[in-house]
Amino acid sequence: MGIEQERFVNKVDQELICCICANVFEDAVESPCRHVFCRECISRWLQEWNTCPTCRRPLQAQEMRPSLPLLNNIINKMQIRCNYSEQGCTATVEYERLGIHVRSCPYGPNGMACENEGCQETFPRNEKERHEAECLYRTVVCTQQSNRGCGMEYKLNEAANHSCVESLKTLVNGKYRHNFLVWI
Repeated sequence: MGIEQERFVNKVDQELICCICANVFEDAVESPCRHVFCRECISRWLQEWNTCPTCRRPLQAQEMRPSLPLLNNIINKMQIRCNYSEQGCTATVEYERLGIHVRSCPYGPNGMACENEGCQETFPRNEKERHEAECLYRTVVCTQQSNRGCGMEYKLNEAANHSCVESLKTLVNGKYRHNFLVWI
């Protein structure tokens, strides 16, 4: 259904506009009467009417051919705004590189999964720092008791159950047990 004109950085030449959708050609095809349309637009048009939308000459879907490569090359080189510009992305790229940018755009919804064990959240790439600062599954170092703490690591969601004494007992018992097993 074409590419919205407003997404392009510069004013779009009217020769690159589909007369059916009023957007920039997307997957352009040409009729035998030399009129060009978006493939999807003309396919839908021809389901209702068997004529060219421009000159009304009889037209069948099988008569449509890919447009000249020059037309697609011109469109592919035009600068376009990112799909996520409304979310804050300010990137502009050549249309032919838009797909690559969108897949890695930090403002895109298909961002990242949290790397902390146990966390199932996904978030846009640009929110990684925020999520890591708030994630209940992130590892923290104990700073209980006037910011000194035991120095042991635990998951933030386990903070309420953390006991410096018990953690240090477990650590000491583990070391002595390990040393005892080594001597045997």
